Amino acid sequence: MQIVFRCGLSKGANDYCQELTKTGMLADDGKIQNWLSKMTDTSDPYHAYAQGYIGTMYLGYVAGGGGTVSSDTIASGINKILSDVKNGYSLSEAIYKNTNGTYKTLQDFENKFPQDAVGFTKDLVGAIGTGTGSIVSPNGFIRG
Repeated sequence: MQIVFRCGLSKGANDYCQELTKTGMLADDGKIQNWLSKMTDTSDPYHAYAQGYIGTMYLGYVAGGGGTVSSDTIASGINKILSDVKNGYSLSEAIYKNTNGTYKTLQDFENKFPQDAVGFTKDLVGAIGTGTGSIVSPNGFIRG
């Protein structure tokens, strides 16, 4: 299976990494959790995109086995989930299967994400650093 990702908005990973670092948010887990809780709030397209991106990366990270935040781990987890969906599993079933039951459904993931992904968010921002693009795809694409 070949999966291709391409960011569609002009603001990308670096913009919200800068937002998180310049506002001092990374030093306050409560602020990060509050920021992440806006993932399903689509009233602000930029924030919905940013939290959705981090949510997708976190889900891939968990499904990929966790550990060090890396493009390989994240891409592996996303590939597992998408392969299962392609093979007939619902998204909730694929999430449950590939997170070893950590998240029972998509809704369960959305509900727990703000609390569970605080440390990951800090590590992700550190991994992205000052580069361009994203951790999964430094120049906007990944093929695997």
